[in-house]
Amino acid sequence: STASQSRLAGSEIGASLAALFAPAAPEAVVLFATVSHDAKTLVAELERALGARTTIVGCSIQGAFGAEEVVEGGYFAAAMAFGGNELRVATAVARDIDVDTRAKGEAAGREIAERLGREPKALVVFYDPLTGTNVERFLDGLAARVACPIVGGGASHDVGPMIRTFQ
Repeated sequence: STASQSRLAGSEIGASLAALFAPAAPEAVVLFATVSHDAKTLVAELERALGARTTIVGCSIQGAFGAEEVVEGGYFAAAMAFGGNELRVATAVARDIDVDTRAKGEAAGREIAERLGREPKALVVFYDPLTGTNVERFLDGLAARVACPIVGGGASHDVGPMIRTFQ
């Protein structure tokens, strides 16, 4: 959505995903939005359209591209949705990961496995690179608890120290 109002952008994305997955709802949605948007409003609209059962995660972006479009800056929001009878989704949040980083990675892996009731088949990691932490320590802790591929987008893997963003 290129709508400048977060409520409208969330509503557009939610309606589109609801139609694509009807009569069911997706199990998970990964939401990407420029920092111009109000994330809480976007998520609230997605939840309204898809229901509380859909897990929504995401991050801020500077731009995005698809098969036919490249959008950068300004107002933009996009989502990827996943569903199906076999898909199981669980989330975990680790706060202040610059303190006891590896232990927090281990705790996140343990929490996800407990919520799923089994080992995960894959993990997707989002973190704030401005924390100044060595994310490899977190990922090492995570890998010590789960034996599956760990995928990260943007700065979710070690890219060196990040000092500021340009958004």
